[in-house]
Amino acid sequence: MKTTTKFETFKPLSLTETYELGALLGSGAFGNVRAATRIGTQNRVAVKQIVRGAEETAKLMNIRREVGALKALRGHPNISQLVDYFEEGDTASLVMNLAEHGNLYDFACKHKIMSEDVVKQVARQLLQAVAYCHEKNIVHRDIKPDNILISDIDGTKLTVELADFGLATDTIHPLKRTCGTPIYMAPEMLEFAMYGKAVDIWSLGATIYFLLTKQLPQYGSVSKLCFDHLSVEAKQFILKMLQVDPAKRSSAMELLCDPWLTSQCELLIVKATNNFEKNESMTKSLTKSDLDMKNEADCSEL
Repeated sequence: MKTTTKFETFKPLSLTETYELGALLGSGAFGNVRAATRIGTQNRVAVKQIVRGAEETAKLMNIRREVGALKALRGHPNISQLVDYFEEGDTASLVMNLAEHGNLYDFACKHKIMSEDVVKQVARQLLQAVAYCHEKNIVHRDIKPDNILISDIDGTKLTVELADFGLATDTIHPLKRTCGTPIYMAPEMLEFAMYGKAVDIWSLGATIYFLLTKQLPQYGSVSKLCFDHLSVEAKQFILKMLQVDPAKRSSAMELLCDPWLTSQCELLIVKATNNFEKNESMTKSLTKSDLDMKNEADCSEL
């Protein structure tokens, strides 16, 4: 006798069926970020929710580009990790690991100027993150203290993660879209010129300069930088990043071997070049479809 098997249609769980949303952590032009807890495991996460209008296909492409970048960068200890993703109606929700100690900008504002030793630790971690992004042909385009999360504090050591890849894209072709935060933008982006990975190095240099001085470069200029009370090595390190000519800026890998950071140079080289090759199966190679460059165009607002 012939028998038939009836298969039930599988319906993926929704965001609210998977996570219990909690307090609002922050909001901005992109949307809101809420704390949340996974139902059943009680694991704490952060949920970034972005609402798009019916005609905002470009915003949806940006969201999917961000998801693609995060998938390609999965596994790096200094890059905020994508845990889950939901598209429901007009809302996209990115579930990220929760950084319990907020962002680096708020931390810096609440404390006195950081010592060079503390900033060195932060710089090493961020350079490893940026080097990994650039190795995968991903440019962040909005590196700033606000987009650097603190996941752990152990005495004077901060463990940080590069976050918010909403403007990230690939570097298969030269770029021209002006985007990000103007005070941290590289000169070539401010001048609407073509650019590449080097814009991240400028933004990181501006970030390190801010952490050491609580001042910022003046919109792509280095003419009024103040290095009082900084070591010669720290000054030279910053100036290697804040070169107006992008061709003269050091790369992230070169900066990891700078004399200011020399003490752990060999260890960092091993981490940056070999550590993640062992887990390549965990990391999805970046492709054009991941970050869809079709809509790469000038943006009307900075």
